[in-house]
Amino acid sequence: MSQKETDLRVRRTHLILKQAFLDLCEKKGFKAITVGDITEHAMVNRATFYRHYKDKYELVRDIFDEAIEDLDKEMGPPHYTYKQVEEMPPQSFIHFFEYIAANSRLYSAMMGSDGDPWFVSHMREHLGTITEHRILAREKLRIASVDDLPKGMPRKVMVDMIAASFVGIIGWWLEEGMKYSPAEMAAWSRHMMLSGYLRKADKAK
Repeated sequence: MSQKETDLRVRRTHLILKQAFLDLCEKKGFKAITVGDITEHAMVNRATFYRHYKDKYELVRDIFDEAIEDLDKEMGPPHYTYKQVEEMPPQSFIHFFEYIAANSRLYSAMMGSDGDPWFVSHMREHLGTITEHRILAREKLRIASVDDLPKGMPRKVMVDMIAASFVGIIGWWLEEGMKYSPAEMAAWSRHMMLSGYLRKADKAK
């Protein structure tokens, strides 16, 4: 078997296991799932599973890493122009909620009451990184400044609060069946979480 054929076989096995995992999360919840459940649903033997993953937690980490890579691509690099800042709602926010909607199976399964705290924690951490990078890009354009924060308040506090808010908003939106559009969620999120810090950008319109 060629290297290309081997790589395709590995990717196909990973996809089958991930789909089986998500199916089971929707039916049973993450906590109740066993490796036996996954292999039975995927119609592969345990030896095949253990050739690729140590346990279901390693499978979750692989799913998370793939999801974050896709999210980063969807939102694009944290570079701004004045025109982009004036967008309301910002396109990056709309792309963010469009991505969550397109991958709602994953996020509903992993961020709900029967989900995985590890996934939620790392989602929050990564959202914090995204937020900080984008804030720094805005500060570079002098359309936001740490001087706009309450005296003595570190930027890190604001970043963590925004990331936690996004996690909460995602969870609420999914629980509500995504009955509001990504554009609506983007506009409300921007207004509620960033309007004070980005007041200078608002005044520049």
